[in-house]
Formats: sequence, structure tokens, C-alpha cells
Amino acid sequence: MIGFPHETKEMMQTTIKESCELGLDKVYINRFIAIPISELYNEVVAKGLSEFEFENIIIPKTEHCSADEVTEIAYIGTLTRLQRLTYGLPRPFKEFIKKYFTGTFNKIARWVYS
Repeated sequence: MIGFPHETKEMMQTTIKESCELGLDKVYINRFIAIPISELYNEVVAKGLSEFEFENIIIPKTEHCSADEVTEIAYIGTLTRLQRLTYGLPRPFKEFIKKYFTGTFNKIARWVYS
């Protein structure tokens, strides 16, 4: 889980990187959501970090980045290893990688994430 009030982008990215290094095929990264009657909810409200709210549930920003930035980091962290490797690349290049390198993907992933 990422996006706690004190976290920086670097801290969130480190959490995701370390999760990915566990060797799992899929990693689920969720963002923090402040729920009423919790200490963290009170902290979010006290620090003015409420960026989006619906029925008293807050999707907060952190002290260091916006709620949208936290959501984007969480989204990228939830992608499969192959999706993360090709994130932001043009579609034809993604298809090329899937077609020709899926069998050797673990070697590529170790190189990219080392």
C-alpha cells in the first residue's frame, strides 16, 4: 500500500520496486484511502491533505505529491512485469517485445530492474 501522508514519490517507488523483486508474477499495489474514525483520517484532515472526498472517504494527496500522482504510481506498480517493461512505448514496439521476447522475459526484466 502506498500514498500515506508522509510518503515521497521515491518512497512509494521503492515500495513497488521491492515488491516486484519478490519474484511474483503479479503485484497488486493499492493506494491509501482515509476512512473516518481512524487516526490516519484525522491526520489527513488536520494536515489539509484531502484532495478528493466522497461520503467522508478521502483519497488524499501526500505532503509531497498530489493524489493524481499517487494514483499514477500505484497504477504503474500494479502492471505485470511485461507491462511495466513496455509502459509508455509505442504499441508496435510492445507487440514486438511480446512476440519475440516473452520466452526470455525474465532475463530482460532482471537487466531492466537491476
